[in-house]
Amino acid sequence: MYADDGGSKFRMPIAIELTSGDRLQGSLVLSRAQKLTDALNRPDAFIDFERDGRAMAIAKTAIASVSSLDLPKTDQLTKRAPAAGFDPARVLGVEAGATHEQIRAAYIAKARLYHPDQFANHPLPPEVSEYLSAMFVHVQTAYEELDARDKKTKPARVA
Repeated sequence: MYADDGGSKFRMPIAIELTSGDRLQGSLVLSRAQKLTDALNRPDAFIDFERDGRAMAIAKTAIASVSSLDLPKTDQLTKRAPAAGFDPARVLGVEAGATHEQIRAAYIAKARLYHPDQFANHPLPPEVSEYLSAMFVHVQTAYEELDARDKKTKPARVA
């Protein structure tokens, strides 16, 4: 299928939608100097694709669209948020002065998006599962930090 000549090839995570409507996730095998568009615009009739560790060739005529997944490595999303550069409001997609209700609504939406139960019945590559888990922890950490800030800034209720 392809020759791996000592590191000159790499695998780019992509999603392919076929003309049949089927969707595949895996890796496109490229040389170090190639871009996604280079591989798709070559005169070859097939592209080298890898899914679940199996190499295959996909006819370009069967492809409706291709998109790069560009997933960050899970080690870039630490289990605890880094002190410097971590913006919990940005993680949840809320303004810095958002109300508790806005923060909670944004948290619930993001938590549903990344919750591991959403993907329990879907076969995903390990790196995608790890990314989703890391993002879920990232969202939880952002909510915990904003919730703690909110509790500190609210005046204590007098009975």
